[in-house]
Amino acid sequence: MVGSNDRRQTTEGRRQKADDGRQGAVIRHPSSESEPSSVIRRPSPAKLRTEESREDIAKSYQKARAFHREGRLPDAGMWYDKVIAMDPGHVEALNNRGVLHLHHKDYRAARKCFEKAIRLKPDYVDPYYNLACVSAATNQVKQGLRYLGKAVAMGPGVKGWARQDPDLDPLRTSPRFNVIVKDKE
Repeated sequence: MVGSNDRRQTTEGRRQKADDGRQGAVIRHPSSESEPSSVIRRPSPAKLRTEESREDIAKSYQKARAFHREGRLPDAGMWYDKVIAMDPGHVEALNNRGVLHLHHKDYRAARKCFEKAIRLKPDYVDPYYNLACVSAATNQVKQGLRYLGKAVAMGPGVKGWARQDPDLDPLRTSPRFNVIVKDKE
């Protein structure tokens, strides 16, 4: 019989803190009447990602990138979606999926992808720059300049991108744009 102080559970699939403080599902299997039950620990879902699944994610991401480079955007989008389904925290796939949404003028979906990438990895410069592009496309000049300023502060190489990117043309009308992208002498 399991006592009230014993935190292990006899029901499969119930997540509990085990006696040693580890998180995971615990399954008790009776080995015999006279011996205590044997305990099998299942790792929590976060720990279930195996080397094999990480490789699957990496291969899928590389396929998506290859399709993207080849201009096969529907295929790239499908593969980015697969990567995100396997790993919702894959910030590069989120960012690139957002780029595809931006290309198709689905600004709401693009913004959502970029904002999620930023929440997951605040020091990743690309989604800030891409949010500047979304803001420019939706005539939100002040917001676009803020995102561009943040991107430039994070990575000075962004200035070169910004000077040449036609997506940022709506921001060029502001004198602040030139201040942001100007090289320090």
